[in-house]
Amino acid sequence: MSKKGKTNNAREVTTVAGDAPNGTLAANPPAVPERGEFAHGSLASNRKRMARFLDRLGDTGNVRAACEAAGVPRRTAYNWRKRFATFAADWDEALENACDILEGEAWRRAITQDSDRLLMFLLKAHRREKYSDRVELQSDVQSVVRIVGGVDLSKVLLPPGAPPDD
Repeated sequence: MSKKGKTNNAREVTTVAGDAPNGTLAANPPAVPERGEFAHGSLASNRKRMARFLDRLGDTGNVRAACEAAGVPRRTAYNWRKRFATFAADWDEALENACDILEGEAWRRAITQDSDRLLMFLLKAHRREKYSDRVELQSDVQSVVRIVGGVDLSKVLLPPGAPPDD
């Protein structure tokens, strides 16, 4: 269990087609490969390191700290992300969890430390329609012509690769 009260120790990395039958991992995955082989190993052979990576990423939102916890280079983690779709989805979920932790801490500080600035950020994030900074744009052809003033729009608004009319 982590400091924030969520349990990560039961996280399981699922597989992509071809790693194990029926999309599950073997009960006893092979030993973790040597350092230079991480990116080339199967999902099952790296499951424990991936789980440690995802747990730490979910707690910190920091890829470098997650790599250190898993004992893998950053390049390996990004290779896993590119190679295994389910790992990429779990990575995204871990980052969402990390953001939830940050948001919870921001709420706590905004209330207990009377932080008007944090309160405003939270209100802008959660009540955009009422508290966001707004810029209203109105456009019509006459306004665009007045703003551009004297520029030949037929030469400016050409589709990509179209030759100008001369």
